[in-house]
Amino acid sequence: MYNNTVKLTGQIQSAPKFSHSSYSDNYYIFNLSIKRLSEATDTLPVIIIAERFDINSLVPGVRISVYGDYRSFNFHSEDTTHLSLNVFAKKIEFLNSNDIPDLNEISLNGYLCKTPIFRKTPLNRTVCDILLAVNRSNKKSDYIPCIIWGKNAEACKNLGTGNNLNIKGRIQSRKYQKKTDTNSYVEKTAYEVSVSNVEILSEK
Repeated sequence: MYNNTVKLTGQIQSAPKFSHSSYSDNYYIFNLSIKRLSEATDTLPVIIIAERFDINSLVPGVRISVYGDYRSFNFHSEDTTHLSLNVFAKKIEFLNSNDIPDLNEISLNGYLCKTPIFRKTPLNRTVCDILLAVNRSNKKSDYIPCIIWGKNAEACKNLGTGNNLNIKGRIQSRKYQKKTDTNSYVEKTAYEVSVSNVEILSEK
């Protein structure tokens, strides 16, 4: 049983560009645009190993389905560290028809590694922010921020670190304004899993 699976269908927004090398593998990254039912759009970074795919076929406007998992990486720049989140593609299918609807699904099994933050949005919706540690087979872990809504948020608000959860949902992108050291603002993008279903497998 896999504890980290992602299925996406959408349109390529940017051509793959070189990200980094690791051992003999060259990693490239591109953006995939996926429409929600509300017609809002999530634009998600997808990372690939160039030697496994024909990157010249991954051009803007092409519709594809991506199968893989969601991975985190601590990116260090100057004096700061931030969490980089990418869909790691294991399989890509090219779509010949526009009739296939957009798809954005993620399933995770992991462990709470921070105390949940329970709050209400400006629209008075009940939400719970969690950070889920999802183990890989190579003994590494990915740290995935998730947002839980409504009754599910109520059920999770008092959980402690170490609790094992199964969650299902979608990956969303969200723009926000970040204040700089000079008191100006820059636009940033946050990525998180919007949870539609949660199963508490153990409580501590």
